[in-house]
Amino acid sequence: MKALRCTKCGKEKPTWEFFKNFLFKRGYAYWCKDCHYEYRKEWRRKHPEEHKNYYVKIKNKKKQKRRKDKLTIIQALGNKCQDPKCETPNYCSNHPEILGFHHSSGRKESVSEIVLKWKKEKKLPKDVILLCPNCHSLNHSKHIPHPNVTL
Repeated sequence: MKALRCTKCGKEKPTWEFFKNFLFKRGYAYWCKDCHYEYRKEWRRKHPEEHKNYYVKIKNKKKQKRRKDKLTIIQALGNKCQDPKCETPNYCSNHPEILGFHHSSGRKESVSEIVLKWKKEKKLPKDVILLCPNCHSLNHSKHIPHPNVTL
């Protein structure tokens, strides 16, 4: 097994103790993982605001992307509640962000999983339909399968 020397602590360690990094000539980072973790820990301790702001920024970007992906699916499905008995169809179509995914089988699948399936196959899972909050609440309170979905 090939061993590498860490330039921070000076110890010789096996390659699995280093992160792979093809930007470096040897194909691995110059610091071992322990030194890297220690450096990151110390940096976070010294720069708490920068660390916090970075993760808040990343979290917001992910949240915006998930929202955009969800709205793309909603638009493709017609921007409206798929319950024929919906009492507020005009409101739903004017406010697509309130619509949600309903699983008639009771199976829990995250919006992220639904989005991934949509991106791959351009269709929702068989037991998932789009409902407004009112229809969704009514559907769950009755504990009966949705009439539009057949499994």
